[in-house]
Amino acid sequence: MIYINTVIIVLYVTLAIISRKHFSKYKDGKGLLGIVRGHVLSMGECAWNWISRVLPVEGIEASLEKLLRRGKVISPKRLKQEREVFLAQCVGMALTVFFVCNLVELVGQARVVFLAKHYEWDGEIIIERESYQGEYKEEEIFYEMSGQEGQVVLQVSPIRLKEEEFLMEADKVAVELEEEYFNGDKVISESMELPVSYREGAFSLSWESENPELISSRGGINEQLEGKPREACMRLTISYFDFSATYSFNLLVGPRELSREEEISGKLSQVLVSLEQATVGERQLVIPSDLEGMRLRVKEPKEEKGIYLLFGVVIGCLIPMVGVSRLKEKEKKRNTVLTKEYPYFVDSLWLYIQSGMTIKRALGQYVDRATSKNSEDYLIKELQYTLNQIATGQSEYEAYDELGSRLGLPVYGSLMRHISQNLKMGTKDLKGLMETEVSMALDSRRETAKSLGEQASTKLFFPMIVLLMVVMIIIIAPAMMGL
Repeated sequence: MIYINTVIIVLYVTLAIISRKHFSKYKDGKGLLGIVRGHVLSMGECAWNWISRVLPVEGIEASLEKLLRRGKVISPKRLKQEREVFLAQCVGMALTVFFVCNLVELVGQARVVFLAKHYEWDGEIIIERESYQGEYKEEEIFYEMSGQEGQVVLQVSPIRLKEEEFLMEADKVAVELEEEYFNGDKVISESMELPVSYREGAFSLSWESENPELISSRGGINEQLEGKPREACMRLTISYFDFSATYSFNLLVGPRELSREEEISGKLSQVLVSLEQATVGERQLVIPSDLEGMRLRVKEPKEEKGIYLLFGVVIGCLIPMVGVSRLKEKEKKRNTVLTKEYPYFVDSLWLYIQSGMTIKRALGQYVDRATSKNSEDYLIKELQYTLNQIATGQSEYEAYDELGSRLGLPVYGSLMRHISQNLKMGTKDLKGLMETEVSMALDSRRETAKSLGEQASTKLFFPMIVLLMVVMIIIIAPAMMGL
């Protein structure tokens, strides 16, 4: 797995070097953040160019341009640039997330390989001990002898302090206990529970009171004391293996008849325990890989392969999906605004035509009135774009056809198509056509209002249920409390 991670990093760096030809296009001169953004976008564009050469992506690009165009009123050239930037962002961010997750995966694999606590080196097994405050840990030792395999469990004790180290630590423990339980001239008036171990059980503590009539060896206070505070002395003994008054005895009971495997395991366990105890003061426990004619090894650490890499793939795939989802949300919002605006637009256009204006003049008057009211909706921007097209020499009927296509809603497309045909074919029944459109727009407006009302009632259903529950609690709770 580590080789796959390394290959991915090499490919990413190679792509970063190749994509430098696009870097100046995206660098915005905002310091380190701008440089990183330029590299990410340039890599995204370079990668998308490779993808477009291999896969048929023309449909994807056309659909994306359609979504972008419905969110912004821009020229075809600018639309192409917006599409390239969007694709560069999606692909570049996906690649970067994938690279970062792959890098984390590589670091994890390297840690397993180079920083593992259990490994074979120069024919020896090295096991790191815990600190003196640590706990015993079990290590599985695998052996092979005469074609027979098995394993034994070795209890590895934490590193043991030398006498000088123990005395230094004991002084610190005594000071800490004195500050915690017998601080200064503080009068002890209540019983306390004195600890019997310290430093996570590394030290054993024993207490002895020289004045048991005042305070017991467990910290209990004589409740019948009267008068002024009286002096007492408490003796503390800190024990740590051979540096204390604690003794231990190893007993050997007559063994039952052991099987061949149990005999080998027992013998190996005794040898390993003796070896472990003989080196208890050293940081590392070194076990030969060939001991008593047996080949030994330890259980290798588990490797979590591919988790971060898979996470990078998932996030990298989600980034373009989120970008497209936002574009579709913008399109939905735009269509809602255009649908609500259509009845007012048709009614205003009909009034202007009734007053004797041409279609171009009527559209211009509608835009001027909306601009004077600081309107910034989608329809006004599209109408301004169409009027600019006509002002630069494009024929009116072509401009209106494109307007209906850009707006992308059936009602606008039908209206603009009728107006375009009227201008192109010379039909004079434009007023009648507009009257029909006004009637249809009013019907559409009523249907839209009805639909919005139904949606509002649906949205209010859950709050009404919550209010009903609150009212029921207000009514029932006092009655139940009265019971």
